[in-house]
Amino acid sequence: MKLPTVFLSYNPFVESEETLAMRLHTLGGVNGFQMLLPDRFRDNHHISPETQRRINLADYFVLFSTKPQHSPVVLEEINYAWERWHDRSRIVIIYDVETGRNLSGTERCTEVFINRQESMSAIADKVQKKLNELRTGPNGAPSTPSPLERILLAGLGIWLLDSLLSER
Repeated sequence: MKLPTVFLSYNPFVESEETLAMRLHTLGGVNGFQMLLPDRFRDNHHISPETQRRINLADYFVLFSTKPQHSPVVLEEINYAWERWHDRSRIVIIYDVETGRNLSGTERCTEVFINRQESMSAIADKVQKKLNELRTGPNGAPSTPSPLERILLAGLGIWLLDSLLSER
């Protein structure tokens, strides 16, 4: 089975989000996923043609939006992905429940709000439940689990581990 291509976005001026995206990029890559990051070397304020090309190559768009700060370029990327796919199940945004929704105009996406104080199993259940809602088959029966779940859970694990270590 071919694993999906995942575009990982992050708020460019939030170091913890960029670090999470880089770690997940590496972890996904060594486990057979094709992971793509935005091209932000020339401009952090507008989506670049190279970033558009990478979103076009992707099967999914994933963003861990964990801090109040956000950048307009991220919303441009989300809107670009929406215009390309018109499929909320392919655009997943994970928010920190303490921060809340820090982006406007993302109602067309799959949004999951995570409480870092909950157990990892409770968080995993919440993410899997949300993804199950999106991929129900005929008669409401869940379809085959998506490999996307694995990469999202890995990202959540990295985020939670980083949260624990930064509290010290």
